[in-house]
Formats: sequence, structure tokens, C-alpha cells
Amino acid sequence: MLLIKLLNKYKLFIKFGIAGVVATATHFVLLFVLTEVFGLWYILSTSLAFLVAFMVSFFSQKFWTFRDKEKEGIYKQMGGYFLVVSSGMVANAAGMFFLVDYVGLYYLIAQVIMSASVAVYSFLMYRFIIFKRVRAEEAAKKNRKKTSSTKKILIATPIFPPTIGGPATYSKILASELSERGWEVVVVTYSNKETKNKKSSYAKASEDKQGTNKFKIQNSKFKIIEVDSRLNMIRKYWMYFRVIFRLAPDMDVIYAQDAVNAGLPVCLACYLRAKSFFIKITGDYAWEHAQECHGVNDRIDDFQNKKYNYKIELMRYARNRVAGHAKKIITPSEYLKSMVAGWGVNEDKIQVIYNAVPQAKISGGRNELRKTLKLSGTIVLSIGRILPWKGFNELVDLMPALKKEIPDIHLLIIGDGPNRQALESRISKSEHKDHIQLIPGLEQALLWQYMEASDMFVLYTGYEGLPHIVIEAMMIGLSVITTRVGGNIEVVKNKDNGILVDYGNEKELMNAIVRLSKDKEFSRKLTENAKLGLSKFSKERMIEEVLKVF
Repeated sequence: MLLIKLLNKYKLFIKFGIAGVVATATHFVLLFVLTEVFGLWYILSTSLAFLVAFMVSFFSQKFWTFRDKEKEGIYKQMGGYFLVVSSGMVANAAGMFFLVDYVGLYYLIAQVIMSASVAVYSFLMYRFIIFKRVRAEEAAKKNRKKTSSTKKILIATPIFPPTIGGPATYSKILASELSERGWEVVVVTYSNKETKNKKSSYAKASEDKQGTNKFKIQNSKFKIIEVDSRLNMIRKYWMYFRVIFRLAPDMDVIYAQDAVNAGLPVCLACYLRAKSFFIKITGDYAWEHAQECHGVNDRIDDFQNKKYNYKIELMRYARNRVAGHAKKIITPSEYLKSMVAGWGVNEDKIQVIYNAVPQAKISGGRNELRKTLKLSGTIVLSIGRILPWKGFNELVDLMPALKKEIPDIHLLIIGDGPNRQALESRISKSEHKDHIQLIPGLEQALLWQYMEASDMFVLYTGYEGLPHIVIEAMMIGLSVITTRVGGNIEVVKNKDNGILVDYGNEKELMNAIVRLSKDKEFSRKLTENAKLGLSKFSKERMIEEVLKVF
């Protein structure tokens, strides 16, 4: 009975020893056979035997000793093992050479000494590096079960309302819904002084002089921790990483909302904390960075297959490493799943879950809102972050031609972004600047009012993972025009629930705007059809599918 207890108590060490004995026996047998039977030089023999023995060791330790049945990431573990094998092989060969040629020991005795030395080294590497994640996660799960039944999630996002954008809308919905379901939710995001000043719906809780702020949304259960985005890049990422690293041990789920701005600090923190993480990828940050900072004009699909300068390639490498380390990846469209798979990620770990779009709550009718917002004529609305590929410049440049066809047209652009000043300058030089209005990002309720008061919605974009804002426009009842790119074609069916045009074909865009302004029956048919196909973007469906992934 006592023997059985001792065996159970030290089972891991016994199994490690048995696996080691088997690997060592393999090494000795092969060394003897290769040296004595095949006549190979003993250094070459021991190196070959060492490699085979460590492959035996890897599979026995992984699947038997540590009972790590996960096949996902096995090649990465092999990579780690290869580093151990390589360094151990060099040490083994060097030690053998020294003990045999300089000390004068018989080569088999020298091998005993080196095998023991390498075994100690290998044990330390297995215990504290290779299988650290498995042990740490099991211990963390056991500890959480003992201390609390409440599940905790950390949502790491680059933007959050009132900033406009898909990740912001998605993170807000997810945080609110999980809080209602009893989860403890913490959101970590970036923000700047301007965005903070717009937080009328937030109550400031505390401020960290080093660059982080904590908020809690009124009438909600989740917390927000903000990192000042005005910091230089290194300090900004360091602050973000520090927050994630501090919070990670207590979390059941860590969920990043992009592959670089949030994903890179999350990946590093989770690696050091031996935690797995999930990631949602809604675009290619490397491409966006190349467009904004390096003058790259290639379309996103072309970008995937070209080589660029080392800075862009470094960003790509970081993106790929983060995606590769994630336990699961969620994309909001089949298009994005295909793109991420092209980065070398196994398709089996990529799950497509369409985003939910909040149900618009609008007080006041269309005519009343137009008076309140001081809008008149035919309102063409476009909303989004002000970026080179969002098509705002093209809409401004199209106004003279549109004005001839639609005399009462007004172009209304709502958004913020790095290209805002350039767009303001472009508008100021337009001969129809009095009919073009650029409004900074608005809170959701006011944004919906502008959508309700408009005549059509245009998203003339060169790229879109899944067009959140197009779906919102459809729900409100706006007829929409967008481009045949990215995930747009998974939402809009041409001339059925909206109009699709080619990006770069301004004439086609102009004809679509003119048609919607003049053919009211066609516009009505599009809006009616649009509302019929929006069930797959429901909040309940999205939350249930996300929880299955976790």
C-alpha cells in the first residue's frame, strides 16, 4: 500500500526517468552499432544516435510523461526541442571529444558521463520551458476553481467607443453581453486626450501618471483600462504589455482584437505568463502600416504576395508570430479566414463568426431629425476612420460631377483618423466645400440620428474585413453603396440588398449614387431586402458562437 502511494506521488518523476532510460538505451545501442558494426567515427555515431534518442524522448515525454495530448502546436514544441537537442548535441560531442581525446577515457564511459550531464540539462529545459505552459495552465485552472466560480475575461483592443471602428463596436458589445451573463470583464485599450474628453458616458475612476487610466462605464459591470496612445511607440507598447502581464494570471480568457497593436503585447505577456490567448483578426495591420507610414499603394490582396523593406517585413513577421501563437483565431468573414491562412496559420484553428451589430435606438422621426441636425437636400453619408483607402478623397473629388446630376446634394463624412487634416485641406479647396461637411467621430446615439436623417450610405473603400457600418446602415433602412472588396461581398448582394461597385471606378460610383437619388422605388426595394438577411448578424448568435470557441 505504501509502495503504491509512493509510486503515485512520484509518478511524474518515475515516468520521466523511464522515458529517459529508453532514450538513453536507444542512444547507446545506436552508438555501438554505428561505431562497431558500421565503422563510423565515434563523434558522428554519437551525434546521429543523440538525434534519434531525443526524438524518442520528445514523443515519450510529451504524450506519456506529461500527458500533453494537444497536437496543435506540436511543431513549435518540436522547434523548442530542436534547440535543446542542438545545444545538447554540441555539448555532448564537445564533452565526448574532450573526455576521449584529452582525458583518455574509453568512449562508452565518456558517454555515460555526458549522458548524465545532458539529462540534467534536458530535465531543466523540459520542466521550466517546454512543458511550462501545460503545467501552468492546469495549475491556474485548479486554483480558479477553488477560489471563484466567476469566469474572467480580458478584452485587449486597440480602440473602444467613442472611437469609431469595427473593433470598438465589437468589443463594447462583447464586454456588455458577457457582463450581463455573469462574467467579470476588463477591457484594455488605447486612447488619446481628445477621445477621453468625449467620454460623457464614463465615470473616471483613477489615473496613473505613467500613462494608464481606469474607467468604469456607468450602469455597467465592466472596467476599462486605457493606455495613452500619444506615448512613443516603445513606451506605448510597454505600458500596454505591463497591464496585460499584471492582469493575465487571474484571467480565464485573454482575447486580443488585432495582431499587432493589441496582439503583440498580449502574445508576449501570455508567453511569459504561460497563458494561452485568443485573437480576433479583422484586417492586416502590416498592410495598413505600410500604407500609412511607408508609402505603399498596393491593394491588400497584392500586398500579401510581395516583398518590401525590412521594416514592413518585420511587421509581417510580428503579425505572423502572434497569429501562430494564438490558441484560436476568430475572423468576421470567410475572406479574412482565407487571408490569415495565407500567413501560414492552420485553417483548423481559424473560426469565422460574423459580427453582431447593435439594434439602433433612435428618438424622433426622419423629418424631425433633419431639422434638429440642420440637414437638407439629398444627404449622401459616409462614415469611417479617415485612412487612405476609405475613399473619402474620391467622394470629395466627385462632388462637381454629382452636383450637376443632383443639384441639392450634400456630402456628409463622419470620422476621425490620421488623414483627417489632409481631408480637411482637400475639402477647403473644393468648389463645393459649402455642400461638404466633415464631422468628428460621434457617440453611437448621435451617429444613428445622422444615419436616420440621410438618404443613402456610401462606403467607397479599398478594403474591408466585414463592414460593420454597412450592416448598421441596412438595419436603420438606408440604401447602401459599397465596393466589391474583402468581406463586403458577404454582406451586400449587388442590386438585391445594395449596390456593389469596383474600387477605383469613380464613374460607376457616380452612376450608383445618381440612380439611388432618382429611382426611389429601386432604393425602397434594396432597403426592404436588406432587412430580410440580417439575422446572421444578431447579438445572441455571435455571443453563443464566441463562447463555444472559448
